[in-house]
Amino acid sequence: MEKRKVVITGIGAISPLGLSMEETWANLIDGKNGVKELERFASEEYRAHKAGEVYGFDINNFINDKNLKNIGLCSQFGVAAAKMALDNANLKLTDTDRIGVVIGTTMGDVQELEKVDEDYFYKGIDAINPKSMLNYPANEIAKNIASVFGFYGPNNTFTTACAAGNYAYGYAYDCIQDGTADIMVAGGADVLSRVAFAGFNRLFAVAPDVCQPFCLDRKGMMVSEGAAFLIMESEESAKKRGTKILAEFLGYALSCDAFDITIPHEEGKGAIAVMSSAIKNAGIKTTDINYINTHGTGTKENDRVESLAIKEVFKEHSIKLSISSTKSMLGHLMGASSAIEGAICVKVLQENIIPPTINFTTPDPDCDLDIVPNIAKKKQVDFVMSNAFAFGGNNACIIMKKWEE
Repeated sequence: MEKRKVVITGIGAISPLGLSMEETWANLIDGKNGVKELERFASEEYRAHKAGEVYGFDINNFINDKNLKNIGLCSQFGVAAAKMALDNANLKLTDTDRIGVVIGTTMGDVQELEKVDEDYFYKGIDAINPKSMLNYPANEIAKNIASVFGFYGPNNTFTTACAAGNYAYGYAYDCIQDGTADIMVAGGADVLSRVAFAGFNRLFAVAPDVCQPFCLDRKGMMVSEGAAFLIMESEESAKKRGTKILAEFLGYALSCDAFDITIPHEEGKGAIAVMSSAIKNAGIKTTDINYINTHGTGTKENDRVESLAIKEVFKEHSIKLSISSTKSMLGHLMGASSAIEGAICVKVLQENIIPPTINFTTPDPDCDLDIVPNIAKKKQVDFVMSNAFAFGGNNACIIMKKWEE
């Protein structure tokens, strides 16, 4: 049986660089840094004091429903980003039994659990708001999106750390391929929390000032937040609706390093395996890929291993590739990182412009690839790859192509 083509028809995003995909994209191309001094909570006791925060967000600016103020902030990000993606896809909400939701997240609405801990510590158990406990589970985000828009199709959540967004895209692709759904609202969401900020500080993984992926002087990543969603559907569904197709989703792959919880396999085995498998599953050649949105965290080992793996998979073609790390501008959105990076890849295919890797100063001999340093680059891009290499060695790689009738 011939495989159904899976296409992308809508994009929505919330990030430290903007309250829409359009604003985020414009700031990315301008090379703006969304990481600033932390305001959400006091940081004096931590090693680092900067993070990527979403400013000026109000859920009622997206959907006029006061009840949405009662769900967690991560869920609010997700609902807002999903709403923008649905609007972008001109999706009229009919036959909602065939529309599903899948999200990736690292910690979900963890700030709700932080409220519980704070109330218990300072005021006692009777001060705990039961709604905070009900808002906390990670699956609440996908459920909330489905409830707001009335989607009765598949509903799932992946918590595979910062690869979770790509896991969600892969799951959506499978649901459409096998006929379980015609349309999937797929993406990721995470919120800046004390838990994440403290944890990465204690791991000595946070840079003191700026994130510098693939740079010899790199000192670590930046904790961030946001959400991004794609509307993924069958080609048949999109054409029946008469909506504009933005890109084609060709395939994905998963792998595991089976090595260490925080450090990638030193020889890049998992990264090599997942990129190779994604190319095979997409039915293309390595030489077809023009651009890779890298995992590119700005940590010493991640960037070294990812560069090694790219050179091993792409061989002589690696010198013709353009790669970049948008985490240099957005920070690390945890489970939403690969989700927004997938959305960025759609924009790259549409605009033929590659976002830069900013804060670059000194080349690293181990990362001797075209990282598009500091300034965006115009280039014909027909095929893109987006990498996500998460804690626990959970790797997910997706491939998309420019849409052609």
